[in-house]
Amino acid sequence: MGARTQGPGMGAIKERMQKIWTSGDYAKIGNPLVIMGERFCEAVDLRAGDRVLDVATGSGNTALSAARRFCAVTGMDLAPESVEQARERPRPRAWT
Repeated sequence: MGARTQGPGMGAIKERMQKIWTSGDYAKIGNPLVIMGERFCEAVDLRAGDRVLDVATGSGNTALSAARRFCAVTGMDLAPESVEQARERPRPRAWT
């Protein structure tokens, strides 16, 4: 048997992914996908008061779709710039 080589650690992978996702304007790619967030929220039948964790929120499409349904939403992303872009987007009236 040959020697096994160990791949990069999780920290290195996260660092590389962060560089990739922060190297451009994700909103230009993500904003046309708004309908996907809406369809996802419909498919899982979100209701007012449901709690939603949007992991890899990007520009916030799915988080905003859930908020429009009066859900309590938390969005997180490996790229802080994406979270800032999501915060700058117009918010549903339900948000305070």
